[in-house]
Amino acid sequence: VIHIRIMLDVEFVIPSNKDELLQQESGQYSVKNVYSLPELSQKLSDMKSKVYFYFFVFIIFFFSECKNTISESGVDFILDEFDTLFSVLVHFKQADLSLLSKGWNIIIKGYSALSSSLGVIFDEDDLDNDMQFKMLNITKMMTYILTQMMQSFEDKLSQKTSNGILIETGKGRKKTNKKPEYDDFNWEEKSNNAFILLYNILQLPLNKLWDPPLAEEEFVNLIADSCYKAMEDPAIASAKLKYLRETHFQILGILIKRYNHGLSCSFKIIHLLKRYEHLVSPLAQGIVQLVREFGCHGIVRELVREIGETDSSDLIQDTSGTRAYSQFLVEVAENIPELILPAMGLLTAHLSGESYAMRMCVLGIMGEIVLRLLSLDDLDDNSRDMRDQFLDHLEDHLHDVNAFVRVKVLQIWQRLCQEKSIPLSRQSQILKLVVGRLHDKSSNVKKNALQLVTAFLEGNPFAAKLSLEELKEQLAKEINKLKNLEGRSGSEEERRKQITEHGREQAWIECEPEIADVIKNILVSGRREDEPATQVLTQNSLADALEEIRVKIGQKQYLEAYYLLRNTEKQFPGAEQM
Repeated sequence: VIHIRIMLDVEFVIPSNKDELLQQESGQYSVKNVYSLPELSQKLSDMKSKVYFYFFVFIIFFFSECKNTISESGVDFILDEFDTLFSVLVHFKQADLSLLSKGWNIIIKGYSALSSSLGVIFDEDDLDNDMQFKMLNITKMMTYILTQMMQSFEDKLSQKTSNGILIETGKGRKKTNKKPEYDDFNWEEKSNNAFILLYNILQLPLNKLWDPPLAEEEFVNLIADSCYKAMEDPAIASAKLKYLRETHFQILGILIKRYNHGLSCSFKIIHLLKRYEHLVSPLAQGIVQLVREFGCHGIVRELVREIGETDSSDLIQDTSGTRAYSQFLVEVAENIPELILPAMGLLTAHLSGESYAMRMCVLGIMGEIVLRLLSLDDLDDNSRDMRDQFLDHLEDHLHDVNAFVRVKVLQIWQRLCQEKSIPLSRQSQILKLVVGRLHDKSSNVKKNALQLVTAFLEGNPFAAKLSLEELKEQLAKEINKLKNLEGRSGSEEERRKQITEHGREQAWIECEPEIADVIKNILVSGRREDEPATQVLTQNSLADALEEIRVKIGQKQYLEAYYLLRNTEKQFPGAEQM
């Protein structure tokens, strides 16, 4: 009772580290006794009996509707026993599981009573100043102990895992160094129960405990940091712990909506993405949950802004972090593209940056937005212009200097093609560019280019749907037509002869008008056919003479060819070829 009265005069200030509670400050609560491990075991046993008695009394008062007595029954123990639970935190690394479990069960039982007690108190119309101050101290003290225990358990269990709970041996076998005391310790279940308690207490109008009614940032961070700490465990990404991830983001959603935690949350998510690769998909799913369940639209733009303003040199140096940013943003865009679209201006600058991973990220987001938002038939002018801009960027980066980016862009185009999201007016141009990529120096680019060409052919909107048999029949007909045109029905020698004769006929048709003009000039001038300027026939055979005439005609020396012809007629009179 004396301690409780003292607590009406001192305030519990949430410390940034445990040591601050050991320092005595005027008007602030400080820890007087840090018990040793041997002392703790007995203290916790005595405390457990006291807490369970308080809780039993609390239940009686609750069901008998003695509201004025409830606040005195189940939660005041923390004012006398805070030092004991604080000592558990101090010795957490050295303490065995049985002692830690005692402390854990006590704070869980007490926090459950706190939630119920606050619910009753807030139902009252008036909350006097003394009760308000005391319940604020109790709430902060219990929340501090609970959240610090949660984080300490996370550290202890992760340390045991890293020290070889499961160790790969050289022969491929696994041996376990896991202590027997942890065999039946289901931390996931215990952690989830604790988060549910935190979620339940956040449903209450806790702001009423503060004056003015605005919860202090340190209190909000206590709860939020427990969520972030739990996410550091790689196991959180497994499908079986989806329920736990959803609980984390339900808590964060309340903190953002009611306690102004949005900006801090976005900074923390960026930090987690940078450090923990396993969180890419869980965090993306969590952001989608925050948007859909709590309407936290602003956090999306804040995240895009933080990533978009990251210096290009930092993105190049931190390749794993950049890859995490990229995968995270693309996954968010797949689910809520309508919130990424207004913030695209913050990302497009990276298309000309040196980080190929960020170029892939921005292009991937553009592809998702085109596919999910800008592929409708009834787009307005602004949406159509934006779609064309995105497609222009995708078209330009088919020739990106980095092969990974070229592969990514080809994959985006293939998906757009399969979903029939490429405007007809652009398909021909894209196909020409893709065919050019078939000669790329990268084998992966060639492979994806071939797949895209195949997708274009399979999805050709102008192609008739013909069966294979019909196509084969049509092909056979066309081959027969070609053979007839080329004279393939005769021998090879006859075919060549027909081609040669056809070519000569075409050549004669072309030069016939000019030859006619030359002959007319001869007739008009009255020149005798056997007169001067005649070419002396140098060939001994008719065939050679005719070949020489053909050459002269081919060289367009028509007058010389005429006189050679006249002389040939004289030299070989009556020849059949003449």
